[in-house]
Amino acid sequence: MFAPMLANGTDIDRIYIPYPASFGGAIGTGAGTDPFTVSMTHARSRLDATAAQVVQQCPNTQIAAAGYSSGSAVVSEWAQDVGAGKGPVAPDRVAGVALLSDPTRPPGGEPLPGRPRQFSPSAPPGTDGARTSEIRLAPVPVSGGIASDGTDFGALAGRVGEFCSPGDLACDAPGRASALRVASGIAAQADLRNPLAAIPSLTQISGQTVAEASNTIVLSDVTVSPSGQVDYRPAETVSQRLADAADPRTPAPSPQQMQAAADKTEQIAAAIAADPLGHLPRLAGQVGAALSAEVAANADLLNPATVLHYATVPAAHTSYGATGQTGRAADWFAAMSQDLAARNAR
Repeated sequence: MFAPMLANGTDIDRIYIPYPASFGGAIGTGAGTDPFTVSMTHARSRLDATAAQVVQQCPNTQIAAAGYSSGSAVVSEWAQDVGAGKGPVAPDRVAGVALLSDPTRPPGGEPLPGRPRQFSPSAPPGTDGARTSEIRLAPVPVSGGIASDGTDFGALAGRVGEFCSPGDLACDAPGRASALRVASGIAAQADLRNPLAAIPSLTQISGQTVAEASNTIVLSDVTVSPSGQVDYRPAETVSQRLADAADPRTPAPSPQQMQAAADKTEQIAAAIAADPLGHLPRLAGQVGAALSAEVAANADLLNPATVLHYATVPAAHTSYGATGQTGRAADWFAAMSQDLAARNAR
């Protein structure tokens, strides 16, 4: 990416952020053995420290950050915090952010999240954006990333660009496939070096995920009226509750929440035991409706067209150089540097 950027840019340099881009030691995912979540935490810490150091040592410099695949998930999280005013640098010190194959990419075909129908990135702060406005980003698939989380870049909206190849499961995951997101979240936390390590690791994390999802279901989806009537009216499907619980970014339930769920479970059991004939037929109908919603939430996994679309996932995931998307990001960064140089020359 950086060769054309350095050739065409002005007063521009790059810093690589080293981190163990690992996925639990799974075969084909690199030499590292740390779970994905540990690798990402390490990368974020280094990115924060590097960004803070650059702005401290170079007061007239703006930062442009780029990430690919797991690296883009880290950069996306960093950009969201910066845009919300919670990052290691102020938003006006960030010229732009390029996310290639971003697992957290929000749904929608907009290459600049938060800026519908905008295809040219916004100008770097303090510039007229003359050269940056000449850059046009390509539309991205409507479906979001496999770890899409309601991304909001705040003050950086318009300066964060998404690059996603169709069929790249990381950033173009099927929309109705909650179960796939459950599996992804569990695998991201597991030790996958070999079957002997993977089985107990996956079992432990799966059990924890089910327990956390069950607490949420009891507290959020089951009601007990003052008269003792129990109803199950879920705001989310079970698979979505599981996907949320499996997501490493979801905070673990507090001891108070766990106790509240246990107390409510006892209340539910007592209410049903007191009037089983009044409760069970109604609850059976409510559970049946929930099962229908569950099938709908995972309909894409049963669709042959989905299988065909993702038949070439490895090729799509590694296609960014061949399809010119990496080069487009490099051209954008070079244009940003030219706008900043023109500002400094005034």
